Amino acid sequence: MSLKFIEYKRRMKSKIMHYKFYPTNELLDSKYFDNIRKVRCIALNDENLVCMVSHDGIVYWMVPGGTVEDGENPILALKRELQEEADIEIKNYKLIGFLEIEFINHITRFVRKHTEMWFVAKIAKILPQTKDPATGYILARDFFDVEEMAYKFQRWGKISKYMIELVRKYQHDNI
Repeated sequence: MSLKFIEYKRRMKSKIMHYKFYPTNELLDSKYFDNIRKVRCIALNDENLVCMVSHDGIVYWMVPGGTVEDGENPILALKRELQEEADIEIKNYKLIGFLEIEFINHITRFVRKHTEMWFVAKIAKILPQTKDPATGYILARDFFDVEEMAYKFQRWGKISKYMIELVRKYQHDNI
């Protein structure tokens, strides 16, 4: 693979989370990744705050997105997942890169690896919240400053810093 990446590892007692972010805005770069399972979007409202969701009863907030179904176009999956999870519609979306995530449990020797396509977009419409078909309940939805999204919730070191730069550039280009 010829793409350059930014790397972050988080070690815990029995496991390692290994992240590699490959910045690109070229959809054709998807040919370099075997296992693109998810799409995520840093969706910005009119005040340039990031829409995030949380599962009921969990304090952890995440950027909305989800699984690409078999044979589904990633852009259609992104729009569907944002409507299902966050009840938002987006416009002016732009691919910002691919995030490879590897989970290694040293005790059980379990390894899981997948790739996510990451986008940034403006929110076109905020809809009344409905039940997420995947969970059967309404996810909490709130809006956060981009630094809070990156440093408080994701905490991916250099990757978080780089994502902030990409979002700021997107905001500037789409004023």
